[in-house]
Amino acid sequence: MISSFKRAFAIGLMGSVALPASAAWAAGEEDQVGGVGEIVVTAQRREQNLQDVPVAVTAISPEALRNNGVVSIMDISSLAPNLTAQKTVGGALFPTFSVRGVLGQGNAPGTDRSLGIYIDGVPVAPGQGTAFDLPAISRMEILRGPQGTLFGRNSTSGAINIVTRDPSGEFGFHQEVTVGNYDQFRTLTRVETPSWGPLSALVAYTHDERKGDIRNLGAGVVWDRTAVGLGKQTSPKTLGDKDADSWFAAVKFQPSDDFKVIYKYDWSNNNFTPEGYGLVVFTSTTPSVVASYNDAIAAGRLQVAGLHRPDAVNNEFTTPGNIKSSGHNLTVDVRISDSVSLKNVFGYRKVSNSTNVQIDGAGGLRTPAGDPFIVLGGSGAYGKSSQWSDELQVNYQSDFMTLTAGGIYVSSNVSAGPPLGMAGTLFGESVPNFTIVSNAARSQRLSVRTKSLAGFAQAELHVTPELDLIAGYRITNDRKVGDANYGVNTFNYSYDDWRSTYLAGVNYRPNDDMMFYAKFSTGFVSGGAFGPLDFKPETVKSWEAGAKLDLLDRRVRFNLALFDAKYDNLQAQTQGFRIGPSFSSLSVVVATLGDLHVRGFESELTVVPSSNWQLNGSIGYTDMNLSNINSAIFETGGTFYRLAFRANWTANAAVQYESEPLFGDARVLARIDGNWRSKMRQFTRVPDFTPAQAAAAHSPAGWVVSGRLALRDINIADHKLELALWGRNLFDNDRLVSATAIPNLVGASYENARTVGVDLTFDF
Repeated sequence: MISSFKRAFAIGLMGSVALPASAAWAAGEEDQVGGVGEIVVTAQRREQNLQDVPVAVTAISPEALRNNGVVSIMDISSLAPNLTAQKTVGGALFPTFSVRGVLGQGNAPGTDRSLGIYIDGVPVAPGQGTAFDLPAISRMEILRGPQGTLFGRNSTSGAINIVTRDPSGEFGFHQEVTVGNYDQFRTLTRVETPSWGPLSALVAYTHDERKGDIRNLGAGVVWDRTAVGLGKQTSPKTLGDKDADSWFAAVKFQPSDDFKVIYKYDWSNNNFTPEGYGLVVFTSTTPSVVASYNDAIAAGRLQVAGLHRPDAVNNEFTTPGNIKSSGHNLTVDVRISDSVSLKNVFGYRKVSNSTNVQIDGAGGLRTPAGDPFIVLGGSGAYGKSSQWSDELQVNYQSDFMTLTAGGIYVSSNVSAGPPLGMAGTLFGESVPNFTIVSNAARSQRLSVRTKSLAGFAQAELHVTPELDLIAGYRITNDRKVGDANYGVNTFNYSYDDWRSTYLAGVNYRPNDDMMFYAKFSTGFVSGGAFGPLDFKPETVKSWEAGAKLDLLDRRVRFNLALFDAKYDNLQAQTQGFRIGPSFSSLSVVVATLGDLHVRGFESELTVVPSSNWQLNGSIGYTDMNLSNINSAIFETGGTFYRLAFRANWTANAAVQYESEPLFGDARVLARIDGNWRSKMRQFTRVPDFTPAQAAAAHSPAGWVVSGRLALRDINIADHKLELALWGRNLFDNDRLVSATAIPNLVGASYENARTVGVDLTFDF
């Protein structure tokens, strides 16, 4: 009898071949007349052809990013197999990533993501606000599977490497203007200078604004939060607004081919309104609460949204938020000889954020005295973080061996939590006169200082021209010192731990167009404490085998990866009341959940049947089994716990046509992209709270389809103009994507509404 895993593998393998199925999304810019072009990635901390890298990696080019509407890291969901990015409490500001069945949250201070995020080689500190914009992305690389040797700590599920533009040394001006529905207006300006001797520079600016897609029935409510240091705040008219400005600058000093220094700076300021939360189910039987609910419905202050995105919700507790981020990067490259080169990457980043979100969707309830009544009111997130890092790399290349070695030091400070009197969640309370009072019992503030030091080396021994043996090792020391205030209680903790990770593998290339690889690797996410709860380091041992094939004179590219990984001491981040009554006062809790076994596959295909056509697609499947649940912590009982926020299946497909020149160099480009995932569980507790709430237990499966039709390379006075029509979520998928449940109700956020618009792009 064929097991469910084997059946899934067979279906996926056939599907990836049968679909016009995404091996390399960067291929759209690199196509040659003869087929798929070469794609350069830095998945092993040095530049290599994608097809020579024994890592499951998807490279996404600027064109593919634009076609899919990717302006921040939150937008990459399903662009690579077995990857999802979804909203959680706080909306797109706090994305939750799932890679091969493992969540990469890390939003709570002192905790870390299982998915490492890097900008030009600089690690982005876990914590608040990873969904910032970057106006000069060169490409995005999504690595799947543990990267514990070269990328180090906190990359047990994978890594996302964002590569920004370097100055080219040639004068250039690039201007994009976008207008769309929901009053969207976006402009991107990029200027490059010619070389001044060894110096060249680049500067880019983006402004992006739009209204949200859900009206707020609680608009205009003024909250007096003066006592907690926030002054008076007004609930907005629409939910999901964005008003963001981003700058990027780069300066390159290159006196010779053997020496190069690049300094980069990015800055982003996003004023936004959190996305709308709708009321899915209301099941309270308390007479006073039921009366308040019925009055709000009758008065039109509240409506039940259900499982599909509504036009309006009442999120009167929600107020506008802000996130600011900035980063410095100084990279020095020195080539000592034909075989040896050095690189040093220094980085400094800081982030601050503030927001209040009504996550129950049940605004508008009133007491008999006319005061607002909060069922499960809000999540207040206020935080700041700073981090500096320095990494030294040595690369050696010879006919016998390729070696990458080095060391990295990281120091970070994170402080987060709601202001005094606004601790995370309000349960069943009224707020007289719409005034938040200072209350020491509601203090939840956490501060953590982390220092990490690591040394690493990875070598490829070229045994024959066809056969490589790979070995890698990394040793890491993590130290954390923190304090947490929960009400009148203060918890202090320290953490000091040494961990080793390693990799062993083999690569076989029978010819220039084929590579087969197999490897065993390990990784870890550092442990620590969250208030009164200690949590252990999360560790992983992973097997992976794969093939990277260029076929039929490079008109077909097929990449396949099979994996089997076992995670011990899996870390989980959740709300205190979901763990049990003992922790109901804690808005967020991090604890050791149990052990997880995942196995699955990823297949990616690119087909270039002619110089005019390109077809891309991918399929990913992950089978997940949770065991040894920590029932001493998770009081709901191990037998009642289920994994949530993970999709078993993901897929995407794209078809692109580019015409021959119609007049001058002008050509038509038409492209359609579809991203799909299977249903995704929302609640970790089984059975669900009530039969009525069970309807919201899953975010349904479905496609999100985008398209673009452009007339490009229009010659105007020797300059290039492009005019494009685009649409995202063309079929207006309105599914529930994130739900929060308590015994009396379910609140949810939804897929963003269909957006359409026009791009005008000018280059000279």
